[in-house]
Amino acid sequence: MGILLPTALALLALALPIIVLYMLKQRRMDLSVSSSLLWRRALQDRTVNAPWQRIRRNLLLLLQLLLLLLLVLSLARPFLFTQAIAEGDLVVILDASASMQATDLAGDSRFERAKQQTNSLIDGLQGDQRMTLIYAGPSAQVAASASNNKGSLRQTLNGLSASNGKADILPAITLAAASARQLGEATVVFISDGAFPLDTSLPQVPGKARYINVGNSSANVGITALSLRDAPGGPQLFASVANSGNDPLTALLTIRVDGELRDSRSLDLTPKDEQTVTLPGLPLTTRIVEASLSIDEGQTDYLATDNQAWALRTSRPASNVLLVSEGNSFIEKSLNLLPNVKLFKTAPAAYAPSAGFGLTILDGTMPSPVPDGNLLLFAPPNSPLVPVSGALSYPAIGQVLVNDPLLRFVDLSGTHLASAQRITTPPWARVLARTTNGEPLIIAGETDGRRVAIVAFDLHKSDLPLQIAFPILMANLVEWLQPQTSVDAPSLLGAGDPISIRALPEADEIRVTLPGQQESYTSLQPTQSLSFARTEALGIYTVQQFAQGKPLAPPEQFAVNLFSRQESDITPRTGIGLTGTEGTPATGTTQRPLEIWPWVVLASLALLTAEWWLYNRPSARLRRAKAGS
Repeated sequence: MGILLPTALALLALALPIIVLYMLKQRRMDLSVSSSLLWRRALQDRTVNAPWQRIRRNLLLLLQLLLLLLLVLSLARPFLFTQAIAEGDLVVILDASASMQATDLAGDSRFERAKQQTNSLIDGLQGDQRMTLIYAGPSAQVAASASNNKGSLRQTLNGLSASNGKADILPAITLAAASARQLGEATVVFISDGAFPLDTSLPQVPGKARYINVGNSSANVGITALSLRDAPGGPQLFASVANSGNDPLTALLTIRVDGELRDSRSLDLTPKDEQTVTLPGLPLTTRIVEASLSIDEGQTDYLATDNQAWALRTSRPASNVLLVSEGNSFIEKSLNLLPNVKLFKTAPAAYAPSAGFGLTILDGTMPSPVPDGNLLLFAPPNSPLVPVSGALSYPAIGQVLVNDPLLRFVDLSGTHLASAQRITTPPWARVLARTTNGEPLIIAGETDGRRVAIVAFDLHKSDLPLQIAFPILMANLVEWLQPQTSVDAPSLLGAGDPISIRALPEADEIRVTLPGQQESYTSLQPTQSLSFARTEALGIYTVQQFAQGKPLAPPEQFAVNLFSRQESDITPRTGIGLTGTEGTPATGTTQRPLEIWPWVVLASLALLTAEWWLYNRPSARLRRAKAGS
């Protein structure tokens, strides 16, 4: 125990005046009486003429001295040392990923337990100490910035909830580091279950770092994949189910096709097991497939978020593709292998502008004016669309964006080039592949309402068409360049991920209906390229475009799922590698002074009440009246 203001103890000197007042002899009145027989005791007072008297036992005096002591102690701000995660200014990161919905803490979710821990930290703020709250959901954001208002912090905290997607951990820690630098000497506290991929080390934060783990069980089974594909015998469904727990269990997988029960099968899963299910021969009219999981009675599944999944089968209309070339069999063969492509060919000399093609492929040529619609260019000549300043001899392939969707499963490491055009990257394009000298080889982007992809080299002057990467590259490029439906949503869309909606020319309103809300919708104003990011809920979304209140086309749909092996694996981690510049252990504790003056003040009020009651009780008033007379 200690005190913060020891100089306040000097006020204890006020006890002397109180004691002196009790030592003063009471002044008595002179009265004439007929006999002094009854006043012998009073006459025996040897100090009748002295101004002072000996202090007698007096409960009021003791209560008043004790009251003075408590009041002085409250002014001195006494404190006790308590164990705490952190002290001083705080930056708290709340993991809001889907795994934080697990209910393995006596019925409470992990996120609710994280909020309780945060409330304790808010209670521990003293004086001008401040706290910043970082919400680590699908997108990291600052929920409360450098505030010492406990009421405001609690109100913000109560409005937060766990998401249905993966947490954006690295940006959240980056935000926390910036907030810690702004506060000065602050402690970064990360409250999480640690159920996220740790393939990369976490960035170091300034000052101290603390990690609070929530969660105590790994028992969970969930759907980690669900997809549809067309096969010769009809649509085919692929599903994957994983058991992240340490005990074997039996799960019932139920499949519904367009609302009708199609299949139900039991899966025996060993600990840490993952099984796949293939369901062929679905009806040709299949549109929506819903899968759900349930477990046998007596078994445990703490996370319900990953027990449902949806898959959509979209019928993509055939697209007219025009190939303008002197004769490139490599491009022709690759296009003939792609579904939903109607290929038309013409020589550059015979080309005539036409509005009937959604995609035009230009092989070593650039007509004037530039064709309408989307474009795929190979070895383009110089033009305002793509500036070309010369040629490259035997360029070697360098950096490749292997994680870009357009280069998915495309391995260019073994590709050799004899020559390539020296392209100046337009401001609207991004570079997908470069030479070792940084010259762009493959670029793509959007300009003037169209999509354009450019391959800087002639296929005949490379060995790319002889490699397995070429048909995959063509499939990726044509899939991106083909005129699609108005909703551009990836098949693996997670909660919080944005989608792109292309407004029809006549549309004046776009309505997006969220899952389970058929009677309400979100109304959007059409723009050339509209981004929609309110995808927090899991399920099927519906998009409908209108002109003057009338639908322009049939409604389109997209699905949002969890599909995360890391989130379904709810095994809590006691360490995540979070460190601070001061080198303190991420799971350590510290001693924090806890001021107890409010309790001392309450005790003072109780003592004051007791003293008032003793002083004003009837017997005490009677004694004072007799003494005064």
